[in-house]
Amino acid sequence: MDRTRWFWTSLFLVGGALFTLVAVPVVGQQQAQSDQPERQGEFQPLLQKASHLIGLKVQNPAGEDLGRIDDLVLSANEDRVSYAVLARGGFLGIGDKYFAIPWSALTMSAANDAMVLDVEKDRLKAAPGFNKDNWPNMGDPRWSQGVHQFYQEESQQYRENQPTNGDVSAEAETADQPGQRTTVAKDKMEFRRLSKVIGTEVKNLEGVSLGDVENVVIDMHEGRLVYAILSWGGILGIGEELAAAPWSALEARPRLDTFRLDVTKNSLKSIAYNEGDAPDLSNPAYARRIHSHFDQEPYWQVFGYVEGDGTLSSEPWLPGSTYNENFDPEQIQTIRGTIQSVGTFRPDTNALPGLRLRVKTTDGGTVTVYAGPEAYAHRQGIEFYYGDRVTVKGSSTKVNGRSVLMAGQIQKGDQTLELRSPTGEPKWTTEDLRAVPARERQAQREAQKQHPQKDANK
Repeated sequence: MDRTRWFWTSLFLVGGALFTLVAVPVVGQQQAQSDQPERQGEFQPLLQKASHLIGLKVQNPAGEDLGRIDDLVLSANEDRVSYAVLARGGFLGIGDKYFAIPWSALTMSAANDAMVLDVEKDRLKAAPGFNKDNWPNMGDPRWSQGVHQFYQEESQQYRENQPTNGDVSAEAETADQPGQRTTVAKDKMEFRRLSKVIGTEVKNLEGVSLGDVENVVIDMHEGRLVYAILSWGGILGIGEELAAAPWSALEARPRLDTFRLDVTKNSLKSIAYNEGDAPDLSNPAYARRIHSHFDQEPYWQVFGYVEGDGTLSSEPWLPGSTYNENFDPEQIQTIRGTIQSVGTFRPDTNALPGLRLRVKTTDGGTVTVYAGPEAYAHRQGIEFYYGDRVTVKGSSTKVNGRSVLMAGQIQKGDQTLELRSPTGEPKWTTEDLRAVPARERQAQREAQKQHPQKDANK
């Protein structure tokens, strides 16, 4: 999404003419910061898109309207949200007064339609504020301390917002060039505003454009940036392809107004999806897969969280389930083609993820293939990638109103993934539904790199 479209989207939000809920699927409906996991450090993500948060109304516990979120400001390390910028007063964004609210002072409402700030409306008039054209230096410790003291937040919060040695070095590199030091600092501050990040171009190490930052996904518990949603193709947002990349995999390049991501275009396409087929980013299995794709350690491990027990069910995959009854042995079809993307799907709410392939057939059509439980495919030692040539035999049917091919067999070179009997009975057992350990998955990937057929398909 380019910045022109982002501007008009923001304008509609400000004017109240359009409001669309675009929350990422989450685990539960717990509040942003107030409800802590049952076990200290347990991984229970509560994810929201920046596009949902920017423009969201803010109210106090009494229900009084305090304004709306105009922007989100990142920490100096650009890995979490430090402040939400509250705008109030004015008309259609004109004449607004702005206030930087510490992220830790905000919670999400139970209805997911507002942020809640525990401050009386009249008292907010005395809060440190600024106007649209005169933003404060948010790296100034005195300014940060004043803001946090007003909202009675811990001093540790504002200290985390101070520049690291790396930030200081970035400015020092150009200290001997007249006028450059201030420019670098200003550029970097611009990249700390999420409204400026959205729409920024992303390139790989070879300088090839991968698309733009369509959105940013935030874990509401501590304001950590988890994913960047990249988009490319389409016209005015119609027909775009999307892909999620771990935020930690992106490198900001403020002076070039770009991000850099170490991935090829084809590799990115292999995890692409369409707007109507968005994956559940809060699903730990999918999250692990995406982080592994970009050779990143899952953020909940980096920050010491313990993965929760989860509530994902194997029932929809068992013989006789509603999902498996969709397999019609009278509608068997065989297709041949090339994989365009690899993703996941869930046959039912809270079900263990399944493997989804999007295949461009030899006659030019595109078929969505449901290839059984994701864990089962991994346990057979078969991995699928963008560009792989495959032959799929299965039942042409509808699942939850969507036309799909429920695969019974998938061939890739000299490898065959047997999924079902000719009448549709699953080949997998309950034991096969257990997730494959990360170390074992890595060993499988390394082995496939040496596979002649895999090399031929790249």
